[in-house]
Amino acid sequence: MVDIWMLRKQYNLSQEEFSKILWISRPTFSEIEQWKRELKTNELQKLASALDISVDDLSNDVKSVQIIPDKDNPYYKFKQLLLYITNKCAWKPNVWKTVINKLLYFCDFDYYEKHWESISNVKYIKKIRWPVPEVMDIVIDSMVKREELKEIKVQYYGFSQIRLIPLINPDLSVFNAEEIFQINEIINKYSNRSEEWLTNWSHWDMPWKATENIWDEISYWLVMYRDQVYTVSN
Repeated sequence: MVDIWMLRKQYNLSQEEFSKILWISRPTFSEIEQWKRELKTNELQKLASALDISVDDLSNDVKSVQIIPDKDNPYYKFKQLLLYITNKCAWKPNVWKTVINKLLYFCDFDYYEKHWESISNVKYIKKIRWPVPEVMDIVIDSMVKREELKEIKVQYYGFSQIRLIPLINPDLSVFNAEEIFQINEIINKYSNRSEEWLTNWSHWDMPWKATENIWDEISYWLVMYRDQVYTVSN
């Protein structure tokens, strides 16, 4: 039996965030936390995959989970994209975690408009101020534990910010030439912009505007309805 409450606290996630991982409603997740129903097999598999651990370890002791080999991680390519961007941009004074979220978004959604597939193969969620990769915090937590990435909290003009510092180089073998070109294009185009500018710019992009509710998944297909100023395809 998995103590889902302890697991959620260990990863510092809200009930809403955790229910999104399992593709269930928040009330249903609350029932699981209160031991009113058990996790189903497919929910266990989704959870183990998202947390980068094996189902066996997840089913045993939450505090002694073992990280599975990295190549077996379904988010391996997303991790390499995150490492690539942080290796290129982490030294810039304006590039915080919130800015990196937006760089990831434009890498994936601009590439999808051109090629009908994303680079990272992850879903994006509409949060209050920006589009966020669904597994962003869970993947970062895993990378910090592996000593692949470091989170540094600093004060910037009175506001608390998180800087992501890469500790290893990305595995470039997972990207093709067009993907590398796209990532570099986004870095050159947006990495010198302020967080406020990028927030406003992403909010006027059609995928964000057309996604109705906070916490809803942002459909990649919505890039096909972009305004002319945003479109990147011919």
